[in-house]
Order: sequence, then C-alpha cells, then structure tokens
Amino acid sequence: MHRRNWFIDNLKGISCILVVFLHCQFPGMFGKIMEALSRIAVPFFFASAGFFAAKASQVQLFKRIKSVCKMIVIAAIFYIPYSCYYEIYMGYVDTFKEYFYKYFNLIGVAELLLLNNSQGIAYHLWFLFALLYCYLIFAFLKNRNKSIVIISFILLAIGYFSRIIILALNRFDVFSISTSVIYCRNWLLLGLPCFLLGTYSYVNTRRMDASKAVPMIIGGMILCILERFVIYNTFRGGLEIYIGTILQLVGILEIAKQYEMKSVNILQVLGEKYSSLIYLMHVGVIYFVDILAKRYKILFEGSIGYLKPLVVLEVTLLLCYIVKKVEANIMCRKNMKTIQ
Repeated sequence: MHRRNWFIDNLKGISCILVVFLHCQFPGMFGKIMEALSRIAVPFFFASAGFFAAKASQVQLFKRIKSVCKMIVIAAIFYIPYSCYYEIYMGYVDTFKEYFYKYFNLIGVAELLLLNNSQGIAYHLWFLFALLYCYLIFAFLKNRNKSIVIISFILLAIGYFSRIIILALNRFDVFSISTSVIYCRNWLLLGLPCFLLGTYSYVNTRRMDASKAVPMIIGGMILCILERFVIYNTFRGGLEIYIGTILQLVGILEIAKQYEMKSVNILQVLGEKYSSLIYLMHVGVIYFVDILAKRYKILFEGSIGYLKPLVVLEVTLLLCYIVKKVEANIMCRKNMKTIQ
C-alpha cells in the first residue's frame, strides 16, 4: 500500500484557500498580486490528481471516476436552482425560462461538453468536468513515458499564446473575437497537461535537487506577478495560467516526490479531508454574500473590500466543518445499526 503524501495534502490545503481568493479577490494592488499568485491553485489540483492517479490501479481509477461523476451530479442539483435564483435576484435574467434558454441551449450544451463551460451550473465547476475527462483519458492511456511531458508543454503553450493572441486582436481592434476564457481554460489546454505533469512527476525516478527547485518556485512567483501586470496593462485582460505558474508547478512536484511531511497540521487536514468540499461550496457562499450585500446595500469598497474574501473563506470553512460533522454522525448511526 502506498503511503499518503502529506506534503501534497498541505499544498492542497493552501490551494483551496487560494482558490477562494482567486474567485473572491482582494481590492487594490494587493488583490492583483494575490490574483497572480493564486493562479497556481487550479493547475496544482490537476497535477496532484495526476500524481495520485499514477499510484492507482485501474479499479481505483474507475472509483475516482465514479466519485467525480457523483460530485458533478450533486453539485448540479444544488447549483442550478441556486444559480438561477442568484441571477434573477441580481438582475442578470428575469425568469427561470430566460435563464434556462441562456445557458442550456444547443451552443451552451456543446460548450459544456467540449470546453467545460459550466456557467449555467456554476462557473467553477468546469474543473470537475475537466478532471473527469483527465481521468477517463489516463485510464486508457498506454504511453506514460517522457513524451507526455512534451505533449503537456505543447498544450500549455497553445493555451497561453492563443489567449494572448485573442486579447491582442481585441485590444488593437484588428477584429472582434470572443475573449471568453473557455477557449483556453478547458480539459485540453489546461486540465490534461497539468494532470499529465503530475503523473509523470510520480513515475519519473530522476530528481531535481531542492537547491534548484526552491529558486524555481520563488522565481515563478515573481514572474507570475510581472506577467500579470505586463499583460493586463498591454492587453486589458488576463490569463488563466502564466509561465511563472508552470515553473512553480514543476518545482513543487519535484519537491513533493522527495519530501513527505510527517506531522499532521491544519493545512494537511484541509487538503486531505476538506479541499474538495471547499472547492464545491465557496462559490455558493460568494453568491450568498453578494445577495446580502445587494439586499442591505453593503458596498465592499476601499478597506471594507478586504473583508469580503476573508468572510467568504471563514463561512465556507464553517459550512464544510458542519457538513463533515453531519456526515460523520450519519455514518456512526449506520454503523451502530449494523452492529445491533
């Protein structure tokens, strides 16, 4: 039996916090820097899934596929009516019928299936659809050697530069083209290459010295911030992943396969037990805070704006803790009945 990599669990704990700050951003210069640094979170989730998938048997892989499908169904049951209410309350649509035809038309369904555009359910759930595709492809993938790294970097490069080209064409009025992120942020150009980097990191026995990996991570963080400001100032738009993000990811994966933390801490617990739930629930909390802000005319501006991400994080953590407690109580009662 493989030992659990607690170092990756710690990083997953950090990443689920960064995802909250990515979707509910701080204001001002600090918010822009945090947005750039938080971009590592989703690629790392894909890579860590790939890292653990490399250890798994075919039976375990299909169990994970089943688990992701279950999460998609549960999330859809919760978020479709909730997102509909949110958009009606916020004034984006007038009726459920308008909401349904806005997102679940033929084009909307095609974008969901091909590009993982989950806006009609909840925008962050694109990750689950992309992750499902990654698991399905990996389950039937025969060639898991060095070539998958080359393929991964090619796909990431296509996503990176195509996004810049799209932003440039619009910025300089060459011609109008949709700037939607779905064409670059999907299973093919973001999810799969990061997933495969994770799998290769596990199976590759060669190790990078930590003295090289740590500077790579730090350099990647600095490069992310520089890229963010240069690209926004030049093209008036942002990227889903930066070159600095990829450098961070490679460095983190190199350290992860060499260093396994032994002690349990709050980040490790968040990563192992709560990260999926935090990812699923935090957008629902953001919607709720937005509804309250509109209802009571609360403006998250200036220094008050720094409170919103923190409130969303704290409420999300509290809700996840309650859900886990309820689950544990239900399981305990079932076990007691079985014993009796």
